[in-house]
Amino acid sequence: TSCMQRQSRRGSTQWKRLGTGGSDAGAVPACMLLNDVLASGYVFNDAGEAIELDSHVPREAGRMMQEIIRELDARTTLEVGLAFGISALFICEALADKPEAHHIVIDPEQNGDYWQGVGLRHLRLAGLEHVIDFRELPSHQALADIERENVKIDFALVDGFHTFDYVMMDALLVDRLLRVGGVMVLFLFGDPTGVFARTLK
Repeated sequence: TSCMQRQSRRGSTQWKRLGTGGSDAGAVPACMLLNDVLASGYVFNDAGEAIELDSHVPREAGRMMQEIIRELDARTTLEVGLAFGISALFICEALADKPEAHHIVIDPEQNGDYWQGVGLRHLRLAGLEHVIDFRELPSHQALADIERENVKIDFALVDGFHTFDYVMMDALLVDRLLRVGGVMVLFLFGDPTGVFARTLK
């Protein structure tokens, strides 16, 4: 309800006209961005060009992830595959009331020709730079770095390169990072529910 009230006051498409600046007065609540993007089926790059939203987690899966994050009282989360930033907005919205929380995002192609930095743009528009630890590396390199840093993860989403070998590699490396009782979600082949695995270490 609070999100809808803010959206009514501000106007549902104003975020599309915002520039590439920071996260202060111009920040748009993540829920407003999600509502607009999922309803319209389009995103916008920094040049203001419309791009069809052809790859994202469905709203139902996003809400389910938020429920898991809140149930875990998660503080440190991780995502393999930023894409247009839809899942990251869902995850960061669930972390919003935890000042010390942070979300690690891995995507070596984020600033390439396909995604065009849109995922990072959405997070910037929502004022979430302070939450994000973005790693523009292949997942096997970034996940190995994170393990060397002794970082432990409460919740992780694996939604990177969707081939058997890469999914299994990401799942193994993420599993090594999870806290006892942490949860890993694998989003595979357009399945709106994903595949869930709670560690029992």
